[in-house]
Amino acid sequence: FRRKVFFLLVVLLSIVFLCLTININDIFDFDSNIAYLFRVLGYFNFQMLLIGVVGGYIYFYNKTQIENLTKSVYGYFLLISLILLLSIFPILENKINHFILVLLFLFLILFTINNSNKFVFKNSTMSYLGKISYGIYMYHVFAIFLIYPFVNKYINNENGLVFNMVLYIFTFLTTIFLSIISYEFFESKFIRIKDKKFKV
Repeated sequence: FRRKVFFLLVVLLSIVFLCLTININDIFDFDSNIAYLFRVLGYFNFQMLLIGVVGGYIYFYNKTQIENLTKSVYGYFLLISLILLLSIFPILENKINHFILVLLFLFLILFTINNSNKFVFKNSTMSYLGKISYGIYMYHVFAIFLIYPFVNKYINNENGLVFNMVLYIFTFLTTIFLSIISYEFFESKFIRIKDKKFKV
């Protein structure tokens, strides 16, 4: 998109987000079914997509300035500390805490893609997980539905710690396995076609 069109889309998405996150019943006397629909739509978390889009846009047009800002070692460790702090001890109201965490993760991405920052946590395993991350996103719910019946049948639910550990470990491993299969035998073929025929 041209810059003006992109800006209008961002404004439009911002308005949609605000409309979906306010309590409709406090403003209009809607039927409960309509209000419920608005609440369900609000759970799509447009703000996360929007923040990611804006972050990518700013990085694309201000790459040098962003790379200068994200090469600080102290800034990186401060960012990690804030993410851990707000994840473990949510000291703010839930929605505000969530919103700030989304912003912090955007900055973490910007720090991570800066090759001049040598202290950023990068290795081949993490890079590969990044490659298969679309599969992780797509298949994790399917993996839960796949694993839960077996764990529920064979693990005593009264011991919540053991039950959850087994459930999460096997869900995680199944998700990674499905994502690897999907990437290696399906997604990579389309990526090669894209790189060969449509790369800009």
